[in-house]
Amino acid sequence: MVEQQLAVIAEQLRPACSPSTRSFRVLLADYADVHSFSLPPDAVIVTSGLVCGADDPNLVTAAVARELAHLENRDVSHCVAEAVDWHTPLDLVLGDVTKLRERMLDFADPKRSPGFTPEQETAASERALAILTRVGVPMAPGQDLASLMERLKQLPLAAAENGQPQRTAGKDGTLDWAKVRAEACSLIGR
Repeated sequence: MVEQQLAVIAEQLRPACSPSTRSFRVLLADYADVHSFSLPPDAVIVTSGLVCGADDPNLVTAAVARELAHLENRDVSHCVAEAVDWHTPLDLVLGDVTKLRERMLDFADPKRSPGFTPEQETAASERALAILTRVGVPMAPGQDLASLMERLKQLPLAAAENGQPQRTAGKDGTLDWAKVRAEACSLIGR
């Protein structure tokens, strides 16, 4: 159910992406950190903790849009390239991908993540807002895209601190976000 909802989010955002990133995939990682990250050239990873901790599906949509913006700007590639030294090409020729793999894994762990520069974060947030505006993400009454992005930043690092969401019945055959969250919480034992 969680993967199905992530596929719906991907299809919702795809028309607003640049042609270079339109073939992206949204994948689920089953760990508890509230985190999303992107891996070049075309993967956005969303953790079960993020889904579990998001009381609104638009928060996950905003997180995916922000990661798409990082992919479009090639921010991850630039960070990885900065870590490459003259030994790296030799290591790759010899079949040793350890250093490159470790650098890529830094993005998967928010505690080890090298992070992006403030300029990269600002550009990604602005692009994410443009993507969300273009696809017309439906907002709750009194909510706007800027407040949605701010709420995304406020999600705790440890998901579901207030317990597992209650399961409720879906309407009109659509996925019920509470059920999606409950499934994500069960994946991480919350």
